[in-house]
Amino acid sequence: MNPKLNDEERERIRAEEIFRDEVRKSLSVKRSFWGKVYVFFNSSLGVFVLSGVFLTGVSSLYVRTSEQRREDSARRENARKLLVEIPFRVEELKKLESDVFSYSSLQTVRSAITGKTINDAAVGQLGDFEPIFAEYSGRSLLALLWEYQGLLDEKSRADVNAAIAAAKNLASLVDTQNLVRVKARGNDDSQWSMTAEQRSQYNSAIQTLGMLKRGD
Repeated sequence: MNPKLNDEERERIRAEEIFRDEVRKSLSVKRSFWGKVYVFFNSSLGVFVLSGVFLTGVSSLYVRTSEQRREDSARRENARKLLVEIPFRVEELKKLESDVFSYSSLQTVRSAITGKTINDAAVGQLGDFEPIFAEYSGRSLLALLWEYQGLLDEKSRADVNAAIAAAKNLASLVDTQNLVRVKARGNDDSQWSMTAEQRSQYNSAIQTLGMLKRGD
């Protein structure tokens, strides 16, 4: 039989129990946050939340990837079209390579450069230029070159930069105010010519523009 505890011993035991209880509570508080996190994510609700976060992330990544692929595809298609349209227009410029050329040829070339056609009330459209792709109607050769340059990386822009510089003065070179009319209009078209300096600039521009590779 245990001897009866006196008041002093009971107080000592009670104090020890209080101390141990406070230690347990202190340790429980330190572990409570991560403990609760662990318990939460091991619960059905926690698994549901994690699944939702994962699926949202995967869905967002898929959407961004799909959009990027569509944009890349559109850029490649636009570059392909430009590499058909631009060389086609450059080829049209060769209609003025002869020393003397007709007014109709002049208007065809002017339209290839500016992207715009002129309609005369008496004879209709002057020249016979039509863009290959309707979306480039009204767009100048220079504007198409700028657009094509924007689709390229920095290393691939050298040839296009030279072509842009060459195309800047083309419109003024084929302006009738700057050309020489060698024969007035009669039963046939009027005939025109360039000065030697204009001819040199024009042929040099065609040569530079011809460096762009034609698309398939």
